[in-house]
Amino acid sequence: MKNRLAFAVLIALVAYVAGGQLASALAPSPMANPDRYFWLLAGISAVVCFLAALAGSWVARGRFLLPALLLWVIPTAASLIAGYRLQVPAEPITFGSLALHNLPMLCATLAGTLAGVFFGKFVAAHKMASDTQAAT
Repeated sequence: MKNRLAFAVLIALVAYVAGGQLASALAPSPMANPDRYFWLLAGISAVVCFLAALAGSWVARGRFLLPALLLWVIPTAASLIAGYRLQVPAEPITFGSLALHNLPMLCATLAGTLAGVFFGKFVAAHKMASDTQAAT
């Protein structure tokens, strides 16, 4: 069981990195319309988080909520802290206001992660149920 969970975390990380690289390669330039780009980036990030959590949850056979939340929290917190440290010298800003400004991205990626976990759990349960019915 531990090996399956470790493999699921690895699969989720690979899916997250590969999806992020593919999305950044296919995303349009932000110079055209920066406001729309923020919402497009939030949607793309949510889809990447969804697919990574779906893959991890499917491999872990549905027991993936805590690892998926950790895989969401750690990079999100790291990027918020890095963004805050980059922003402070240019413009005085509090960490709370930076987080509030990024709230749509935070909510979208968290929703994508949770949806991926629960949909992956559903798919894994459906597959296990169909395997047991086929065996009888």
